[in-house]
Amino acid sequence: MESCSPAHCVLILLIITFTAVYVSAVPLVKVKLHDSATLPCSETCSGLVRWTEFSNRTDVLAECDQTSCRSVKEGYQMIHDQYLKGDFSLTITDADFSMMGTYTCECGNSELCDVELQVEDTPQAGNNISGSSHTKGTSHGAPQASVPGWATALILLTVAAVVILVLVLVFFMRSHNQSIRSTKEQINFIEKTLTDRLAFLESTVGQNSDQTGRKEKTLTDRLASLESTVGQNSDRTGCIEKTLTDRLASLESTVGQNSDQTGRKEKTLTDRLASLESTVVQNRDQIKSTEDTLKKRLDSMEKTGVQNCDQIKSTEDTLKKRLDSMEKTGKQNSEQNSEQINSIEKTLKEKLASLERTVEQNHNLIKSTEDTLKKRLDSLEKTGGQNSDKTGCIEKTLTDRLASLESTVKQNSEQNSEQINRIEKILKEKLASLERTVEQNSDKTGCIEKTLTDRLASLESSVKQNSEQNSEQINRIEKTLKEKLASLERTVEQNSDKTGCIEKTLTDRLASLESTVGQNSDQTGRKEQTLTDRLASLESTVNQHHGQSPQKRRAYLKKTGSQN
Repeated sequence: MESCSPAHCVLILLIITFTAVYVSAVPLVKVKLHDSATLPCSETCSGLVRWTEFSNRTDVLAECDQTSCRSVKEGYQMIHDQYLKGDFSLTITDADFSMMGTYTCECGNSELCDVELQVEDTPQAGNNISGSSHTKGTSHGAPQASVPGWATALILLTVAAVVILVLVLVFFMRSHNQSIRSTKEQINFIEKTLTDRLAFLESTVGQNSDQTGRKEKTLTDRLASLESTVGQNSDRTGCIEKTLTDRLASLESTVGQNSDQTGRKEKTLTDRLASLESTVVQNRDQIKSTEDTLKKRLDSMEKTGVQNCDQIKSTEDTLKKRLDSMEKTGKQNSEQNSEQINSIEKTLKEKLASLERTVEQNHNLIKSTEDTLKKRLDSLEKTGGQNSDKTGCIEKTLTDRLASLESTVKQNSEQNSEQINRIEKILKEKLASLERTVEQNSDKTGCIEKTLTDRLASLESSVKQNSEQNSEQINRIEKTLKEKLASLERTVEQNSDKTGCIEKTLTDRLASLESTVGQNSDQTGRKEQTLTDRLASLESTVNQHHGQSPQKRRAYLKKTGSQN
């Protein structure tokens, strides 16, 4: 059994010490068997508070919220009044040995208190905690000092940090050991592979030696078989020479038969040569005609290209003229609009001047009336204070007339201001309409320019496309002409090659025929000589038997004729 490593030993010691510290930090509540006990907890929580066992957090014993308290498991309860005051103590009504352990008070997902319950058989003074006489956060007997939550949290954090550090050290140690083991395994694997490869090489060397012996044996066997085949081939060559001599004799016999056939073939070949020459002449004429037609088509294409260029130039001229006319019309419209605006401004200024004149005239009238009234008043005052009643009436009438005149002046001024406002409003509307028309005319001119530019671009693109199409057609025609000329040249070359081969074969056949004719002439000379010899012998025999009887001559001639 292996001993633990130093890192493992340190980890175990740290866990033991920190668990001991944590256990000593948890408050202990001792209670007599079958008595009630209170587990104290005084913290702040506005939500749901519940008590659970430390070992089983999902098993809720009792819980409390702002509305009420509920005893989830029998024998455990919480008091709602104490909950509202901040005392979350848990009361155990009948404590037994199964209830011993550590209890945890939680607020939502956070821990508030941890309390350990210890049940004893014999009663102990100062440690029995009664459920009826407990106070907030303490028992009836000797109170237990509760450790604050921040201290427990700090202890837990330190424990967790130390545990994490130890685990990191252990991880690095394990990784180091694993790397060492992996290197050892690799070395062992390499040694094993090397030994396996050496054994394999030794086995392959033995197999190769066996294979070389077998190959030597097979080569010797093949040499023996080749020697035997050479002897057989020598026999076969003798047979082949014999058969070849027989075939040569048969060929010589067939040469005489083929002489007639060669004459016929010569005649047919001459006829075919004449037909080929005529076809060559016809092909030349066709090539010339195609060249002429192509030249004519090229000329027509060039003429059409020139016509297209002329059309494009004419369209460009017409478009330029239309653009100039549009610009002139735009300038005329702008000039007309400016003249209209100037005329309207002039009329408005004249109307304003006339209105001002009328106002001044009204003011002058008012002043003249005031002067006349003052003069009349002065004359009245000079004539004396006669007829005070009449003067009062006259003054009243004069004041009334003055008030009426002032009101009429005010009305006239108001009417004049309203007329001026109306005229200004009308003028503004007309100016806005004129600006809109100018903008519309500018938009129209922009649209016209855009359409003209688009048309010019389309015409240029169409011209380019036509030129490209014409160039493509010309290139295609040239390509097809070149291909046709190349094919015709190939056919002419093929025909020339064929005619050369035919001439060569004819010359060879003529040479062979001449040789056969010479051989036949030799044979005919020999036959003539033999015939002449036989005729001379016949004549000599006839002369010898000339003196014999006719019957004997006839019998001799029959005999010689049958022999011949």
